[in-house]
Amino acid sequence: MLDSSDTTIQRFTEFESLRSEQIEIPFTEAGWLRLQRDARGCITVRYRIGGWTASAAMEGELVVEGEFAGSFCSEFGALLRGQR
Repeated sequence: MLDSSDTTIQRFTEFESLRSEQIEIPFTEAGWLRLQRDARGCITVRYRIGGWTASAAMEGELVVEGEFAGSFCSEFGALLRGQR
């Protein structure tokens, strides 16, 4: 589960509307999701998934190509706002 507080949604709205180049969204248990947009419009998604009881974590990254960035933000924003 992602943190879907008003502050997080406001920061994501700024990212989605191109007023911010990056955002970090914490997971409710442990970990985070970082989104960063480059000059070409591509979004790099970095993540760290852990747990309170686990001593291990998983990290990784993926890239959303610029042509898909708008629809990615729209769908991710709907998901984030739908958690409320």
